[in-house]
Amino acid sequence: MIFKENLGSYFHLLNGKYKRLTRQFEADLPEFHSQDEAFHFFKQLFGEDIKLSDIDLVDGQKLYHYTLVVNRPAYETGIQDLEKQGYSTGVDFMMATHEIQIYENGRLHITF
Repeated sequence: MIFKENLGSYFHLLNGKYKRLTRQFEADLPEFHSQDEAFHFFKQLFGEDIKLSDIDLVDGQKLYHYTLVVNRPAYETGIQDLEKQGYSTGVDFMMATHEIQIYENGRLHITF
């Protein structure tokens, strides 16, 4: 089971630099029965580092796209670049987040 106390064990450093969730994290998640239930679980784990970014309709069901920030400094620098220049260069900004997709029924997928 995933708790705040053991959350660190579900991260690894990709190429020794980029903090990434492991696939074991997704495998160890509880079964969710709704988008709301899943979101509240993630909100308890990650606090302000998870934000709703978009909602799509897929096969008649809403799909909620959340951005999980795993490297706050790189994320904020990338956002500032986007606001100033209209674009951000480099890999750091791209690797600063994971996308978590949650369907209305609680089924989910994490982009790795």
